Order: sequence, then C-alpha cells, then structure tokens
Amino acid sequence: MTTYGNCEDLIGLVVNPGNFLPDLPLDKVRYLLLESQALRDDYERSIVINYIAGNFSSNKHLCCTVLAGKADSEILDVLDDVERMINEELEARKRYGLPSF
Repeated sequence: MTTYGNCEDLIGLVVNPGNFLPDLPLDKVRYLLLESQALRDDYERSIVINYIAGNFSSNKHLCCTVLAGKADSEILDVLDDVERMINEELEARKRYGLPSF
C-alpha cells in the first residue's frame, strides 16, 4: 500500500492559529480568548468545531471534516492549544510592544 505522507497530524495541517493571530487587532484576540473559555464551559461539540474552523483555519470545510472525525478529548486538546497560542500572542504584544492596530 502506498503512503502519501504523514497523516498522523491532520489537525496540525488544518488548524493554524499562528497564521491568523498576529494580523488581528488586540480587542479581537482578547475576544477570541473569552469566547474560547466560554465554549469550554458550555461545551457543545458542533459549536466548538465551527469556532475552531471559522477562526483558525484557511480551509474551513476541511477543518470541520477533520475535527468531526476526532473524539471530544482531542477537540478539547485543540481548544487548549488555541488558548495557549492566544495567550502567547497577548504576552508577546505586551512584552514587545506590538501594535494593537
């Protein structure tokens, strides 16, 4: 059987917050963090999938499809990673004085 590349990290291929966060205004980044925390508190699978795909993926349909095939624990891990990256972005803006647009 032919292998066409590393398919173990499909989530990493479709979810890429690092590409979107630096270009967003500071208030939008803070809002995304608050929204993420609220979604964690009131977890509903389809809403969290759409939140991740809609805000942190360049190919939203593919992202929804990949995340739909994952377990809830994996989706929550993705949400953890997104929150971590948002916090890192906020800290970087504080530390280096990046513009808040």
